[in-house]
Amino acid sequence: RQLLGAAPAAAPDDLSELTFVGTGSAVPCKHRNVSGISLRMRRGGAILLDPGEGTFDQLLRGWAGRDPGEERRRRLREVAAVWISHPHADHHLGLMRFLTERRALAGPGDPVVVVAPSPVL
Repeated sequence: RQLLGAAPAAAPDDLSELTFVGTGSAVPCKHRNVSGISLRMRRGGAILLDPGEGTFDQLLRGWAGRDPGEERRRRLREVAAVWISHPHADHHLGLMRFLTERRALAGPGDPVVVVAPSPVL
């Protein structure tokens, strides 16, 4: 890196958290879910990418070791946007459940921006 003049590696506190909650499956299951990715920035905010069916349950399972109450609400509130790449069902069927559960658990708070192809909306 030094030879190429690249900046030094970022300190661990500056890194983001990328979580694959699903990488592809015919049906949702706890061992291998349909599409779903969560990108959480260390300095606040998160985006959910292609939330297939079962994404919400996978997110909660991933947070199981944490305080089940306030930590989950805080994490849900952090999600500021949802991005859906294309209108295949395995990339968007979890959207409504995520939005509904987020509102129920985290309260009305800030709205979530949804970016998706028109057939999904």
